Amino acid sequence: MTKRWSHVLAVGAFVLVGVAGTASAASAAVAPQAGPSSTYAAEIITADEAKAIALEASGGGTITKFEFKEGHSEYRVEIQNGRLEHRIRLDAATGEITRHDIKD
Repeated sequence: MTKRWSHVLAVGAFVLVGVAGTASAASAAVAPQAGPSSTYAAEIITADEAKAIALEASGGGTITKFEFKEGHSEYRVEIQNGRLEHRIRLDAATGEITRHDIKD
């Protein structure tokens, strides 16, 4: 009887480890990855596209500042057009202008 119980315990332990290993592998397969590559699953517009949209919205001019804010997923563009300074924010996923301030 002792051999039989040790055999049952060994089989039970094997099954338990197999189930735990499968659950662990399954959770690892669906766990999100950290890092910039997984931050933006959707496509974003290019820097050149963002600049073109901003220049069109300002009526032309010279880009004096350009940056991409990763945490906000937006482009920020400053354009000097004559005496006017345009500060434009664009949604990086859609290219939509989310803010447009004009200073004299």
